[in-house]
Amino acid sequence: MSDRSRWVLGLAAALLGASVPAAAHHSFAAIFDSAKPVKVTGTVTRIEWMNPHTWIYLDVKNDKGAAEAWAFELGSPNRLMRFGWNQDSLATGTSVTITGSRARDGSLKAAADKVTVTTDRGTYTAEKLIVSAGAWLPELIGETYATPFNVLRQLLFWFDVKGPVTPFLPANCPIFIWELQGPQQAIYGFPAIDGAEGGVKVATQQYERTTTPETVNREVSDEEAAAMHAKYVAPYLPDLSSRCIKAVSCLYTATPDAEFVIDFHPESKNIIVASPCSGHGFKHSAAIGEALAELAEDGKSRFDLSAFRFARFMK
Repeated sequence: MSDRSRWVLGLAAALLGASVPAAAHHSFAAIFDSAKPVKVTGTVTRIEWMNPHTWIYLDVKNDKGAAEAWAFELGSPNRLMRFGWNQDSLATGTSVTITGSRARDGSLKAAADKVTVTTDRGTYTAEKLIVSAGAWLPELIGETYATPFNVLRQLLFWFDVKGPVTPFLPANCPIFIWELQGPQQAIYGFPAIDGAEGGVKVATQQYERTTTPETVNREVSDEEAAAMHAKYVAPYLPDLSSRCIKAVSCLYTATPDAEFVIDFHPESKNIIVASPCSGHGFKHSAAIGEALAELAEDGKSRFDLSAFRFARFMK
């Protein structure tokens, strides 16, 4: 990810530093009990690469020294391969430690249930992972689930005031959103909070041209500033001059219905996805943060999040 830490959602057994999250093709809660964690050390006897779940089988000695045959459910073969696994990654006879959720029927089965995140600064393991990465989200959650998310370059401008700045000071000019008659998009802005030298912030939005965090043009050209002034500023805010004091670019992450995605990853009950929390999402950050904490701690939220599920895009 060029200038940023490269985040990779890793799946690995103890041999690679952590245990493996289970995919949610069936109802996890119906088969496994997250309130009954197990940690088992044993020797790999075989691995079954099969859909919808891969299984690792271990020979384990219990506290009394007796042999037990344990089975741990992992993710689907395709999911494991996306994160670098293959059928030779874990050899028979390897000693591993796996943490998971015990089967409800009391059998020697469990769902491996930890998530590993590897960055250029270290490796971190947790029972729950919240992915709220804004424009970097699509490349973190897997190609299958990245489709609904569009990354969009947006531009923000600060234009000089032609005459006295007094009408544009905070005491006289509010923060505004103006639904224009004619142009597709509204304009919004802030008063001259930094006085005459800071200018008045005016911006709009565009949803046609997509980009990526790696390829986006971070610079704003003089031509773009002139076009913004001609189309969106001069006709509606005539007391702002065409002199652009400052301009910056930012990134929105947008879905087709312009709503959030706040849901468990379709393939793991241990990964929670929160997006788009760029653009208008930050205004709701307090409530979203509370909902995410509840999902991570309790597996559900007291808020109704049904409108923000992945399923609406998976039809």
